Amino acid sequence: MTYKILNTSVNGETITTTVEYDFDGTILTIDVAHFMPQSQQDIETGIINRAITEKKRLDAEILNRTLINSLVIGQEIPIS
Repeated sequence: MTYKILNTSVNGETITTTVEYDFDGTILTIDVAHFMPQSQQDIETGIINRAITEKKRLDAEILNRTLINSLVIGQEIPIS
């Protein structure tokens, strides 16, 4: 997993970085907002934390596709 900053902007107390994440071939471009960062490290931490969130979201999408295939449609099932 890698990232690169494609663009930055400032709006008041918020810095926004446009970040391209590469999750082993799955590319996502996302705007990451950094509210009142105190250092470059704050911004980098925000970018990495967003990567963790996006990876979890991608993993959940894959799991959902697997789970939906296990659901039986139209079958009456008793509740005990």
